[in-house]
Amino acid sequence: MIYFEIAKFQFLRFLTYPLEILTSVLKRLVDTAFLIVLWSIIIKNTSGLITLPEIVSYFLLASGIEEIVMAHWGFLGDYLGWRIKLGKFSNYLLKPVSIIPQLYASAIGRNGMRVILAIVSIIAGIIIHPPQNSLSVALFLVFFITALFTGLAYNIILGTMYFHFVDASGVKNAISHMSRLLSGAMVPIYLFPENFKNLILLTPFPGMVYGPVNALKTNQLNQEVIVQLFVIIFWMLILNVGAYLFWNQSIKKYEAVGT
Repeated sequence: MIYFEIAKFQFLRFLTYPLEILTSVLKRLVDTAFLIVLWSIIIKNTSGLITLPEIVSYFLLASGIEEIVMAHWGFLGDYLGWRIKLGKFSNYLLKPVSIIPQLYASAIGRNGMRVILAIVSIIAGIIIHPPQNSLSVALFLVFFITALFTGLAYNIILGTMYFHFVDASGVKNAISHMSRLLSGAMVPIYLFPENFKNLILLTPFPGMVYGPVNALKTNQLNQEVIVQLFVIIFWMLILNVGAYLFWNQSIKKYEAVGT
């Protein structure tokens, strides 16, 4: 398949830069280790409500899922914005393949090491704190798939902003920081005050990270899980429709200008 070949080509190009590979590995280790150490210190004051294996597993899972579903300015949005900013987007309009899948394949190939490390992180998180039962696994798959589509739309919207701003980096960074905080990637949502937690769970961000992670810790289909599932499906549909309309309108404007 052509998109697989595109991803493979970009990944093989990346492998020719060993220093970048080492940097990717070190960044992943430092980021995850920092969060684990920080929260290991914090949970000492929770009177045993949260154990060390639980918090280690949580952040291994969260960091891996966040990377794969592109919850924190993922590789697709980054690559799309970068191509537009450099004035190289026109090349994609001339190729006889769909633009988004082509960009996604290129982005995955260029960030192949990040994806591999994310998968390893998820596996390690599952080993440290295994799923409660078969329901947990089923819920995880459902939440993970919806998170993938939500993250895809989220990235398309953020990347497409570069069609409309000379430099959308400021807006992008603000949204990215908010996403990390509200998705549960930096702070587990269950540690927020109850009223604030319920408010956050109504936004699209928790569904991209906290939802899949929490699903693996769930042993029954309770009201909270059902509400979370409905919320993420709602936002998945809204964001994908919004991304589709925003993308098409932006492409038409871009082609009309003739740049």
